[in-house]
Amino acid sequence: MFKMPAKIRTYAAPLVSGLIFGLGLGCSGMTSQAKVFDFLDVGGTWDPSLAFVMGCGLASVSPHSFSTTKRIRNLCAEENLNALRNLETTLSW
Repeated sequence: MFKMPAKIRTYAAPLVSGLIFGLGLGCSGMTSQAKVFDFLDVGGTWDPSLAFVMGCGLASVSPHSFSTTKRIRNLCAEENLNALRNLETTLSW
């Protein structure tokens, strides 16, 4: 299996994600200024299609985001516990 260097991997994933996101916005017509203005004009001719697109994007990303946040919290909690243990040893001498 081909393994990319770390520097390329750090830039490749955001680049590909951005291209897919931009292509999706372009295909759905969400890059039109009139569509964005109609979404922001709540008192006039409000167009909820942009809210639907944003909601679908959130629904597709949320499961991954919650699983990643849980792992980060666990990692941070473990680091904080080690820091407290080190603090206790330095204070108890």
